[in-house]
Amino acid sequence: MVLADDWHIQRLPAMDRANLCSILREQMGMGLDEIAERLAVPEMQVEMSLRYLDLEPEIQESLERGDLTEAAVQALVRIADAPMRLEVWRYAVRYHWNAERIQRAVKARVERDTARVDHAVVAAG
Repeated sequence: MVLADDWHIQRLPAMDRANLCSILREQMGMGLDEIAERLAVPEMQVEMSLRYLDLEPEIQESLERGDLTEAAVQALVRIADAPMRLEVWRYAVRYHWNAERIQRAVKARVERDTARVDHAVVAAG
């Protein structure tokens, strides 16, 4: 199958894979399971590829240029808060963080923000 060959043999860049999955879903009406079967990849890989398209253009460009690894971008995808994601992305690019370092930064940021809220509640109480 041509699509599976493109995906595996030519090793399409991450954003090209994301766009391919998007075309199959939106223009051809395929579901995630159908795309995964057609491309002979796990459904989770298709879902993650599609999530790249929801990222900010700066992050997508970093992935395309190779400033960040795909694993690092997958860690960024998991950050729901866009301003936090961009802040972490800036540090990740500047300091060449890997996926594990990004996850630690997010955990620390969430813990810090939670502590601030807890402190404000106690002070207001």
